[in-house]
Amino acid sequence: MKVCEHLQAFNASAIGDYRFDPVWLVCRGTDDDVLGGIVGEVIFGWLNISVLWVADKHRGTGLGAALLAAAERFAVEGGARHAHLDTFDWQAAGFYMKHGYTEFARLSDFPPGRQRIFMKKQLLSH
Repeated sequence: MKVCEHLQAFNASAIGDYRFDPVWLVCRGTDDDVLGGIVGEVIFGWLNISVLWVADKHRGTGLGAALLAAAERFAVEGGARHAHLDTFDWQAAGFYMKHGYTEFARLSDFPPGRQRIFMKKQLLSH
């Protein structure tokens, strides 16, 4: 049994069976180049976004917004009510705020001199 499987079994013993749905969305160009993508998972009623990336030349075109919306729709269809992610102060906090995410925590000096920002969004009302 793998380490993650041990943890999943422990979690299930505490809260019962639960779903874990991976999210992998990739947008490719006509020449099969990767233009952008999103990686995450839906678990415990939350969409966790681990990675959202868009190639420099496609930023500002709506591709990031489309990927984010698609991941959120998938999550809602899978029963998620909320989403969370983290970003850095030099990355995309403004982008996420524009799409309804709010900051709930910050780690200073991560990396030294910079900040890691934790954000969340309610996808469905209770």
